[in-house]
Amino acid sequence: MRKGEVVLIDWECNSQGDLQEALEENQLDVVTIKWILGDYEDNPVFEQLLKETLDNCSCLFVVSFNYFPVVSKICEKRKIKYVSWVYDCPHLTLYSKTVFLQCNYLFLFDSILYREFKSYGLKHVYYLPLAVNTKRLNALLGGKILHWKNQVSFVGSLYESNFYDQVEYFPEELKGWLDGIMQAQKEVYGYNFLNELLDETHMKEIRKYVQCGLNEHFFANDSKIFADLFLGQKVTNMERTELLEEISQISPVTLYTGSRAEKVSGNVKKMGYVDYATEMPVIFWESKINLNISLRSIQAGVPLRVYDILGAGGFVITNYQADLIGNGFVAGEDLIVYESKKDLISKVEYFLNHEEERTEIAENGKRKVAMMHDFGSRVKEILEIMEKDREE
Repeated sequence: MRKGEVVLIDWECNSQGDLQEALEENQLDVVTIKWILGDYEDNPVFEQLLKETLDNCSCLFVVSFNYFPVVSKICEKRKIKYVSWVYDCPHLTLYSKTVFLQCNYLFLFDSILYREFKSYGLKHVYYLPLAVNTKRLNALLGGKILHWKNQVSFVGSLYESNFYDQVEYFPEELKGWLDGIMQAQKEVYGYNFLNELLDETHMKEIRKYVQCGLNEHFFANDSKIFADLFLGQKVTNMERTELLEEISQISPVTLYTGSRAEKVSGNVKKMGYVDYATEMPVIFWESKINLNISLRSIQAGVPLRVYDILGAGGFVITNYQADLIGNGFVAGEDLIVYESKKDLISKVEYFLNHEEERTEIAENGKRKVAMMHDFGSRVKEILEIMEKDREE
């Protein structure tokens, strides 16, 4: 990749600094501009800032975590490549009609989402797993003496303020059906069927009570939006609450969350929000067991939480996600995978009492992400793809 300046859109997401560091490690000069809150399609103040920035630098490409339609439109006009690495799912701005512009290079962390967008005929869409900054984590944790602060920990949202619970006027028959399919989905790992069950008959009824469609600038159907935003978040809320309470019957559980967690009962110690860069890695390292309970709208991808736990040297038990195998992880060697509530409880109980085996698996996982999933090598993949395209 030829040397030059890269414009990085800074919206203060968790891995912003890690991405910038990785770009600089690959011999690129990074110019950052702050995202200004506003419409994703039409944001005059931010547009002016981006245009002025591009006027004053020799820009190879613009890059951001997640996808900003307003950035794409400006890049298209200026014939500048726009790289968006998506790590949220659902990420509704991906369904902006601007994704079909030639300037876009989309990197998606979920293989099912990737195949969906590939099927739309997009030329520059790629599957790219997430990553971890092992250098940063080693510097943070290298001087700390290990002690077991927690038995079992979970760091994440409980989605208590999900959209589904805010709808109080569904008729009893419709609500009963929706509750039933969510209960069924909660018991199934590795396959998301909620969107498939939302046929036109049910959606016609749902539209009477919920405005779930997007405007004319987007092409996502409303059944997908309702499945991901309303039902997916509610299933995740039910599942995380239930599993934490069940585990707390055999071991103390420490929950770190910005959620109120008012409805969580049992032997669950409720802590507040923790800083991503400075506090969260220490929690992962000092917990005997760290849980990953994926947001249900992530169909196959491996959430960032898994990489963060392993990168910090933590031991993780995670629900099954299809991309775990594709990303080179070996269940039972690098991490532990559960496939049901009963399976999870059994494995938590076992590994709390087998420290040597637990430590060996955590060390394997840390080596694996350092070798295969470090930010520097991941950014190098992006640059190689773009350079190959430039040569062609």
